[in-house]
Amino acid sequence: MFKVIYKNEEMVREARRLKGLKPRTVLQAFGAWMLGSVAENFRAQGRPEKWKALKFETLKARFMRGNRRRKNKRWVRTPAAMRFFAGAKILMDSGRLANSIGFAVKGNQVEIGTNLIYAATHQFGDKKRNIPARPFLVFQDGDVEEFAGMIEDWMMGEV
Repeated sequence: MFKVIYKNEEMVREARRLKGLKPRTVLQAFGAWMLGSVAENFRAQGRPEKWKALKFETLKARFMRGNRRRKNKRWVRTPAAMRFFAGAKILMDSGRLANSIGFAVKGNQVEIGTNLIYAATHQFGDKKRNIPARPFLVFQDGDVEEFAGMIEDWMMGEV
């Protein structure tokens, strides 16, 4: 498992205000919120910046896989192949990576991530294999604002 640690000053200040209180409830709510935010990163094909497009060779390999009739190279230039290429999603070949994202509350922190070995390659890229970074575990500005709002609600007894 790999970890991406974000330290946001606003979040640190809010956490210090909670010293002595048990924040498990609000951390669970934030973890659930972040699952939705990460899912949106996959749907949007990268946020705030779009991920680098798939190479033609990757698209072709996906199209050819599992269909013996397509082994003939002429299939790559058919209208069906072009529709397939146009609808192909980045990091969503099987959906395994997107579906593996989870969270756990441990003490006074929440860990969000995946146990898939290849996830780090996609998050950070791999120059040796010419795989670009496509960060999917990314906090958006709205996530930080939402967390601050959750803390306020929790302190008021609303969470």
